[in-house]
Amino acid sequence: RIEKRERQKCRCITVSGRDHLYLTDAYTINHNTWVMLAEPYYDLYNTNFRGIIFRKNKDDFDNIINETKVMYKRFGRYNKSSDDMTWYFNSGSELNFSIYEMAYQKFDDKYRGQQFAYIGIDELPQMSFQKFKFLMTCNRNVYGIKSRIIGTCNPGPYSWLRTFIDWYLDEDGYVIPERSGKIRYFYSPSNNVEEVVWGDSPEEVYEQCKDE
Repeated sequence: RIEKRERQKCRCITVSGRDHLYLTDAYTINHNTWVMLAEPYYDLYNTNFRGIIFRKNKDDFDNIINETKVMYKRFGRYNKSSDDMTWYFNSGSELNFSIYEMAYQKFDDKYRGQQFAYIGIDELPQMSFQKFKFLMTCNRNVYGIKSRIIGTCNPGPYSWLRTFIDWYLDEDGYVIPERSGKIRYFYSPSNNVEEVVWGDSPEEVYEQCKDE
């Protein structure tokens, strides 16, 4: 059973290394991918739920698929076809796995018009900002399911993602406490992440961009 308790700050084991990563039995301790795979739990019983998780190459999915066989085995079946890597859940909901390492136009043609209530992107900085922008147009549904995107990453000070979320981080790359979890809005006039316009409300963004 679950018993609600007071909110407290907590953390996993942390080591003093710059990246805070360590190995145990040749395995990297990292919870990013697990969190991305756990997110669909919220909607597995909704027959209208459609989700998709992206990785750069098909071979990158080997460990992920193995983890899902532990996490999802009670809820449905995994299709083993190399052309259709999909979990088909007992409720009728689906979670697909797909790659994004292809020319942008092919990527656009493949996913244009598709709708996913949940989109996961493992190692998000490896995906181009242009493709990420496009996927946001696919993150929708008409069934009242909360639409969301989760991207995992390791710290990378020179990626487009670091530029994209710069407002939330201090000069050392740590989240500024008072900005953590704050909802902001943006407008992207091009595929250059440095041209993204941010604001605390849609109105604030509009005022900055209305004359463009």
